[in-house]
Amino acid sequence: MSQTQKIDVETANDLGGLQILGFGASGDFYVIVEELTQIPELQVDQTIRHYSIEGNLLGIARMPINDQFTYVAQDFALSPDGNLYALVTQPDRVDVVRLNFFEKLEPILKVDNTNPSFTVGQTGDYSPLSCVSRDTMISTAASYRNNSKYFNSTNTDGTCSGRGKPRYISGAGTYSSVPYDYNGFDSVSGFNGYMDPNNYQAGDIDTTASESCSKGVDCSGYVSRAWQLSSKYDTCTLEDISTLLSSTSLLLRGDIINKCNERTMIFVSFSGSTGFYDYESTTYNSYDRVVYITSTWTRVSSYSPRRYNNVCS
Repeated sequence: MSQTQKIDVETANDLGGLQILGFGASGDFYVIVEELTQIPELQVDQTIRHYSIEGNLLGIARMPINDQFTYVAQDFALSPDGNLYALVTQPDRVDVVRLNFFEKLEPILKVDNTNPSFTVGQTGDYSPLSCVSRDTMISTAASYRNNSKYFNSTNTDGTCSGRGKPRYISGAGTYSSVPYDYNGFDSVSGFNGYMDPNNYQAGDIDTTASESCSKGVDCSGYVSRAWQLSSKYDTCTLEDISTLLSSTSLLLRGDIINKCNERTMIFVSFSGSTGFYDYESTTYNSYDRVVYITSTWTRVSSYSPRRYNNVCS
């Protein structure tokens, strides 16, 4: 009869997630561990722990997250001889580096002991008539992902100077979701109306300029719609109508994980050992549309968890 071995994983900071990376020839195994702190942006430390088949810790290696130019979802590879390699992205190249294991690693995340207890409703430049429920936020977000619309050849490949065609769109046909459109703020019904018979182009992933001939929604336009805002906010001005949360553990449905001038996403729920589920309109991973996906905390390092000031309590 096999016995279950209990292994205690200790972290100096909040545990963000655990994931088995792989196994060695002798039954030893490797575990990816994510730790979190926030001062006020989210900081992530990602280490890989090597355990024997008996569950004894053999060594710890650290992924150089701060050296990454852009996030890579699958950035580790375990060789047959037990060596661990990581992809480290640079502005003009990708480096493959071998990570060294040590008996012990010192914590590198900073902790702000003066971090205040944030209160929802501290800021805001609007005068809402009524609050927005979390059910409304998530229902609106889901309506984009669940949309289905036929695109004719003009919608997919018509003339639209400066437009970058979303990579999931080929020829005419029925497509799910609503495409990413730089600076876009279309509702689902509005987007559908702009397609056949009005013959606008579906989406624009070129972020150098917004085009009047393309339709869809970008990341902050998507959040603006989910929050029932009457006009589009960008990733920086969303901070004017939301409040910073003191911990990711406080995140609830409809809150956002945001970084000014970069990206925002709608939090749905925690995903246990791997991170969290979210809705977002994104070009990440060539999705180029509104998606519902699982994200790791490493992907959102330096982002901030925020709550709309006018959410119903």
